[in-house]
Amino acid sequence: MKLYIKSVDIRGFRAFERPLTLEFQCGINLVVGPVGSGKTSILKAIEFCLYGTVSEIKRRIYRKADIINDFSEAAEVTVELASSEKSFKITRTYIRKGFEQLKVQVGEKLLEGEPAEAEVQKIIGLTHEDFARHVFLDYHRLQEIIFGSPATRSLAIDKHLGLYTIERVFRSIPLGLVKEKLDMLAAKEKELKEELDSLPDREELVREIGELEEEARNYDRTIPELEERIKKLKKTLEEQAQKKRIYDELKTKQEKIEAIIEHYRRTRKIDPKTASDLLSALYEKIKENICEGFNLLYNLKKCEELTQKLEEKGTQLETIKLFEKYYEELEKEFDRFSTEIEELERERLSKDIALRNIEKEISVLQASKLEYEELEDELARLTEKYGSEKVLGEKLSQLEREIERLKNKMRSETCKVLLQKSVLEGKSDTCPICEQKIENIDEFREKYRKAVKNLSKLGKEKLESTENKLEEYRKAYDRIRLLRRRLVELEEVVAKYAELEATLEKAKKELEELEETLEDRKRLQVKIKGILRGARAYIKKASSLATALAGWKDITRLQKELEALSKNIDKLNFDPAEYEILENEVKTLTSNLENYKARKEELIQTLEDKRGTLAEIERLNAELAAISQKEKEIERFYKRLLKVRRALREAQSELRSRVIEELKERINEAFRAIYRYGDYEELDIRVENIRTEKGYPRSIYRLLAKRTRDGQWVPILPRLSDGQKSLIALIFAVAVHGLAENKPDFVILDEPAPNIDEVLKRSVAIGLQKLGMQQVIIATQSEILKTENAKIISLKQEMRKE
Repeated sequence: MKLYIKSVDIRGFRAFERPLTLEFQCGINLVVGPVGSGKTSILKAIEFCLYGTVSEIKRRIYRKADIINDFSEAAEVTVELASSEKSFKITRTYIRKGFEQLKVQVGEKLLEGEPAEAEVQKIIGLTHEDFARHVFLDYHRLQEIIFGSPATRSLAIDKHLGLYTIERVFRSIPLGLVKEKLDMLAAKEKELKEELDSLPDREELVREIGELEEEARNYDRTIPELEERIKKLKKTLEEQAQKKRIYDELKTKQEKIEAIIEHYRRTRKIDPKTASDLLSALYEKIKENICEGFNLLYNLKKCEELTQKLEEKGTQLETIKLFEKYYEELEKEFDRFSTEIEELERERLSKDIALRNIEKEISVLQASKLEYEELEDELARLTEKYGSEKVLGEKLSQLEREIERLKNKMRSETCKVLLQKSVLEGKSDTCPICEQKIENIDEFREKYRKAVKNLSKLGKEKLESTENKLEEYRKAYDRIRLLRRRLVELEEVVAKYAELEATLEKAKKELEELEETLEDRKRLQVKIKGILRGARAYIKKASSLATALAGWKDITRLQKELEALSKNIDKLNFDPAEYEILENEVKTLTSNLENYKARKEELIQTLEDKRGTLAEIERLNAELAAISQKEKEIERFYKRLLKVRRALREAQSELRSRVIEELKERINEAFRAIYRYGDYEELDIRVENIRTEKGYPRSIYRLLAKRTRDGQWVPILPRLSDGQKSLIALIFAVAVHGLAENKPDFVILDEPAPNIDEVLKRSVAIGLQKLGMQQVIIATQSEILKTENAKIISLKQEMRKE
């Protein structure tokens, strides 16, 4: 079915805000217009209507929503296709919100949605990819065939021939990932071996574990035996301890009675009256010391109580007990006083620490304070030299305007000099400035030299001086702004510094007052401690005298008690030396037991560590074996992938050769119809098998031409200009167009060969007609392609809005 495009209606698509309707004919159709007039947009509108997308969207160059004109809410394109039998009207609408609608009118029948898509596919007979290869011959896709490395050109040719699937499959084979995995496994294997080398020998470790386990079993036997022995000895020691307590009580009582008797014997030489007078004197000294102590501790009431109770007559021993009672109260008061001193000492230490902390904070902030003062001085100097920030900003603006004025003046002078130069070069005999005819060329040349000299000397020097001054002022302006920001940041630090200094002075004063109070109390403490020692000595001596006076009649009774105590000690049958030996033996055995247990725990910990090391060795060996096995499997897989890649390359080479054989005749037919130069008479595309830098086999296309001069086949692309190369790419694309089955009988060309001369452009159109194509639609900037019976559709820049 001979199918061609009858008309296109465009609304809101890309460059066209307003509706545009174009009629096409069979044969050559030229869409002519300047850059930006919407030629390509018309061709892309046809592609969008037939397939719902364009190649730029599929390649993600822009989004689908970008096909809608900026001032429209939807893009709508209607393409009418016709054949000798029937006509088809295809309308596709895309709304900015993402909704898309397709309608196909076949005679009286209207299709929408999926049935409409299927009908379009049936009408065209090509997929979108095949349409781009065989029908819509885009200039940029054609350039890929002729420009770039041989490998890049070969891939572009594969895309036009529909053979790129093999290359896509080839590239999808993850050979690099598999090789990377192999390298990772090899690195892991090396790491595991290094880790194993850093661990102890397995056999030696097993032997050490066995020895430690044997030693631990020995301790398991020894420790219970030792515990049983200690238990028996402790039981014996407890029995002896009861006797020891009785023995100690009896012995203490015996020693006390002996001491009393000995004291009686010593004091018996003293006359009772003399002893009584001495005791009275001691009482007075004791009273003085205790009262002085209470007075120093600010407790006058206790001294009055003691004086009042002493006036009440009692026995000598009762008086001694009264003194001891008040002595103990004085000691408690002294202890409370000492506790207060300790609290003051702690308070002094706390204040001292706080003082040191404040000094540290001040030292930390000292640098910031110094920085603040230095920055203030620098800001004052800069302000004094350049003025305030506002004044400096105004100066900068004035300098920038002056520089712009100087540059404009230099450009004007330069233009004058260049105009004079053109006169000297013989391009004109009239002065371009005053427009008068030049009578004396030498005088004019002298004026030109002076103008050049003045332009290069005076203008540049003044401009350079002004620019240097601007740079100096700009640096000063930036520095002032920076200083102000930094000073604002440091203000809080400086305020905190002043606050800390005030706090430091206050803390020093409080600490000095506390140290003075503490020093006074310590001196008082020393004095009271001396008073307590004196009172204690007097009380002891008075107690002895009072006891002696009271015990003259008790000596006989005490001697009988002493004899009874001696008999009881003998009956107890207790030896302190044996008890001490037994006690030392229990202590020694207990110490040994604790050492054995500690050694056992150490052994258990060592065993756990060594067993953990052994388990780690076993784990590493197992992991190493697993990695080795996996490495072998991946190595086999890697080799299989290499075979698959080689097979794909061989299949690719074979398939390329077959397709090229089918294409050669069509290429030369198109070559003879379009190529108008006489340097080559025939084209040939050959498939050549090569090896890459890494040694892998692959095939590439070689484009050869038979030279007219000597009949030699030579590589053509290095010998052609860019325009000739573009022509060869067009010839190849036209030949590929003939390979497609069930294709529509029209071709769309977007500026197929922009960089060839006008005569050759015309021959392109004539050649396309000679090839027998029913309809050719060409977007171009030049009407020179016009041939007999060709239809020209002229576009203007304004048509995008009309």
